Amino acid sequence: MLPESTEETVIVFASKGYLSLFCSLTAGVHGDRTVFNTGEQPDAAGCNLRKFENVKRDTNWQFDCANAFLMGTL
Repeated sequence: MLPESTEETVIVFASKGYLSLFCSLTAGVHGDRTVFNTGEQPDAAGCNLRKFENVKRDTNWQFDCANAFLMGTL
């Protein structure tokens, strides 16, 4: 529900299955769009891609990644 005039950075912590929806929903955003993910770099045109090293190798890596982002350790 972001207004298209948004110039703020939009960040997502998501696996590749969610990225096409994220890209569609944020296509009109004027700010940076950053995608944190694990594994191979996904196709996310127009987004900054940041790989998160999932040292635990678990399926809930998004929580660890978001916490590391908030703590400033990424």
